[in-house]
Amino acid sequence: MGKMNVNIARVSATGKGFSVSGRSNVVLEPNQAVTVSVGFNPAAKGKAHGALSVSSDASGGRLLRIALSGSGDATSGNHTVALSWQASSSPTIGYFVYRSSNGSGVSKLNSTLNESTSFTDSTVASGETYQYAVTSVSSSNVESAASNPITVTIPSP
Repeated sequence: MGKMNVNIARVSATGKGFSVSGRSNVVLEPNQAVTVSVGFNPAAKGKAHGALSVSSDASGGRLLRIALSGSGDATSGNHTVALSWQASSSPTIGYFVYRSSNGSGVSKLNSTLNESTSFTDSTVASGETYQYAVTSVSSSNVESAASNPITVTIPSP
């Protein structure tokens, strides 16, 4: 263990998707520690490389660099849309959920009847705008007209 204080001037991360939170401009006394957290939030699928850099007056002021690597899917695309609606006042056996996006045609999201009054769409993409509508199906298998549509815009990365 050292016997002198260490002045940490700067802590930073480089590389796409890497971030750092921790303490810069801190003086550590002997046997003292500081926590630095490195985050990884990839913007694209695949591997990423970077470095954690710590600038201090220890070891003659040399920059300490620690290699970083990560692999994964873009977390910015991991969005979902949770829908819920009031139950139909008419007797029903279930609901269908429909979606259109950016002027494209309407598609049915659930192939079997949804018996609850909620649905989660996990097939959305960042930056897209979607319109959703719901229909109810009676016990005689008659589908109602679509509800008023709602519009949802998924955040961009």
